[in-house]
Amino acid sequence: MLVRDLHSGIDGLAGVRWIAWACWHQACLHLYDNRPDKAIAELQRAESLFEVDGIPAGQAAAITVQLTARRMLGDASEFELLHRDKLASLRGTTGWTAYTEASIGLELAEWARTHGEPARAVELYRGIVGSSPDEPVHRTFALLGLAELERAAGRDNIAIADEVRDILCDHPMAYIEAHLVVTDYLAGRVDPAVGLARIAAAAPDLTTRTGAPASDPSDYCLGKHPELHEIYLP
Repeated sequence: MLVRDLHSGIDGLAGVRWIAWACWHQACLHLYDNRPDKAIAELQRAESLFEVDGIPAGQAAAITVQLTARRMLGDASEFELLHRDKLASLRGTTGWTAYTEASIGLELAEWARTHGEPARAVELYRGIVGSSPDEPVHRTFALLGLAELERAAGRDNIAIADEVRDILCDHPMAYIEAHLVVTDYLAGRVDPAVGLARIAAAAPDLTTRTGAPASDPSDYCLGKHPELHEIYLP
């Protein structure tokens, strides 16, 4: 069974929730392909289907990834609306977990980091690192954010980068590995050719900001603030 089969409703046995999850997965693929507008359309469809099927955890998942898409577009009003109104109304419902909170926290931290609130970002990142000892995705995402805050402040971030490296030894993750290379490159620890080779080895299909072949690792920084190296991991 392929995502597109569920997504198009070809399988007559596919319940509403499975079509909704297919929309959610399709949206994530759109984000990796730097197409936030397409992702939003799929996520809104997923959110509606989850609501019809009475799956609040699915609604929360769809809205959380909409935060990612709105952040990629730099859409402050919709980002705030999703967080303040929609997610707030679902907090504590069936299926809402610490994982949900951490996923939302990462979106809020990235927004704060790239919109002039470094202290708020540090607070959120550190909280996620502390509460996610067994969640390597959240932990490494937060550590990369902390590393970029150190770089922005003119401080050496190699200790934080090495912590990410240590986690990847036990939990290989292509996307995180690629963005660790970007962190190393922006900090001046690797030259462009070496960095590009490492990214190609880890994540050969990673999309660049323009869609053209990368000339250096920073070309893999998507969103409205490429110089700040935002992370988009739905």
